Amino acid sequence: MSLTVLLIAILALAALGLYLGPRRALRAVGTNAGRLHSMPAYHGWYVALWCGVPAGLVLIAWAVAEAPILEALLLSSLGPEVADRTPATIDLLLSDVRNLA
Repeated sequence: MSLTVLLIAILALAALGLYLGPRRALRAVGTNAGRLHSMPAYHGWYVALWCGVPAGLVLIAWAVAEAPILEALLLSSLGPEVADRTPATIDLLLSDVRNLA
């Protein structure tokens, strides 16, 4: 999946949490907002942040580490005959694999 699609999905889940958080908080106290510890909107923001921030951090970490991880996995799967090649040859091989993919 592309990063744009994942970002849109994360934002949609956070928006859903922003909408459903206050409803759940009000349902827990029987629609009496005075019995809540915080305003219902704060409960919505709390849920939205807990949905969006961790998923966003994982998405950022994957975007940064994706290329080195995939290259390491590819080189380890090619076998020991690739390990003794020169770095330029390995880069050429990785370039060929990227072009084929």
